[in-house]
Amino acid sequence: MPYVHIRLTPEGLTRKARKTIVSEVTQTLVRVLGKKPEQTHIVIESVKPENWGFAGMLTDEYRAQQKRRARGKAPR
Repeated sequence: MPYVHIRLTPEGLTRKARKTIVSEVTQTLVRVLGKKPEQTHIVIESVKPENWGFAGMLTDEYRAQQKRRARGKAPR
């Protein structure tokens, strides 16, 4: 029984997007591993950007920095 756990920040994570992710990941496991779709479990977890960090900072801070850079302003 495959179990896939996907963690994402919620930007653009509509119901339609979640359905597509579940469908396509399931299809991949069926095709590559020969698994049955009814035995494949997929969990999508939304993580708030302020609870996820990378590049030495929280995701919401990183995104704000990137927006400032795109507008030509130096980060604080």
